[in-house]
Amino acid sequence: MSEVVSEQEEKELFVRAYSAMVLGRTLDKKIMTAQRQGRVGFYVPSMGGQEATQAGLGMALRPEDRVFQYYRDITLMIYRGVDIDIILNQIFGNARDLAKGGGRCRAT
Repeated sequence: MSEVVSEQEEKELFVRAYSAMVLGRTLDKKIMTAQRQGRVGFYVPSMGGQEATQAGLGMALRPEDRVFQYYRDITLMIYRGVDIDIILNQIFGNARDLAKGGGRCRAT
């Protein structure tokens, strides 16, 4: 983080990153459970522990930077503000999936 930010802004940034990490890991576990139940066709977990890398990348990017995410980028997607419904629609490949059930790559 090269820009100068206040102590409060810095705290909010880290809270946002931590929240994305916790939610990302929680979703990862829930989606793996759904896959084991046969409700998700394809899913590879983030392999717990990579959440900080994804959140850190999100912190380093500018809002105008484009990211082409893939299925292991749930934490990054959350940090970048992608709605959870969009993420889940893509994973489940349902009719509301932006790729119309055809894939998970999305630019934000």
